[in-house]
Amino acid sequence: PVRWLPLIVQLGGVLALVLVAQGALMLFEAVFALYADRVLDFGLREIGVAFALCGLVMAVFQGGAVGWLSGRVRVRVQIALGFGMLGGGLLLLPVLSEVLAVFAAVSLLALGVALVTPNLLTIAADRGGPQAGAGLGLLSTASGLGQILGPLVGSALFAWQVDLPFLAAGAVALVVAAWSL
Repeated sequence: PVRWLPLIVQLGGVLALVLVAQGALMLFEAVFALYADRVLDFGLREIGVAFALCGLVMAVFQGGAVGWLSGRVRVRVQIALGFGMLGGGLLLLPVLSEVLAVFAAVSLLALGVALVTPNLLTIAADRGGPQAGAGLGLLSTASGLGQILGPLVGSALFAWQVDLPFLAAGAVALVVAAWSL
């Protein structure tokens, strides 16, 4: 039988990081199209390319770069760099207006998520020990909570001030980057 409370305590920091990373990504995905339409005057083509670029960067770098980095750069450093890139990309969005610059910021935040996600899975599996499967299930739960909270928080902040979701999530990600080190 799984001993849930000790496992939650053992994985608490990792669960919090997953919640923040997934929440920030979902916040971006929930409000970017609205922001791009209202503030940047992007059409469907530019918005679609931004989302496609985000997904492509995450897929390519999770599959290639993270595996290559695994023996060369400590996991904790990769996580800190990932949160730094995620935060930097989010904080850049409100100050950019050129299409290619916005695409670069989106790519930067996607690269950050690509660094963070597999490394957090690795830590959870390692710390879970013989209960690794249950630990990964908890990680999935934290990810799901981030998928719920990100759009809720992002939409509320967007309704208040259009650039606030990116500024708030970017600041949180940078704080997490510093804390991760």
